[in-house]
Amino acid sequence: MDNWKRWLKIGALLVVAWFVLKIVFNIVGFAVHLLVIAGLLFIVYSVVSHFMGGSRRRV
Repeated sequence: MDNWKRWLKIGALLVVAWFVLKIVFNIVGFAVHLLVIAGLLFIVYSVVSHFMGGSRRRV
């Protein structure tokens, strides 16, 4: 009986850990996507501003 309860506890812990990891990975994945998008926007903006304003600064 005790052995059965122990396995049930381990199974419950695994299920809870899986759900927590899934949520954490979703949040981390979302944050990484935001960082990548922000980085790309920053690169595009700096390149565009360099080409648009850079030539004016030199002249």
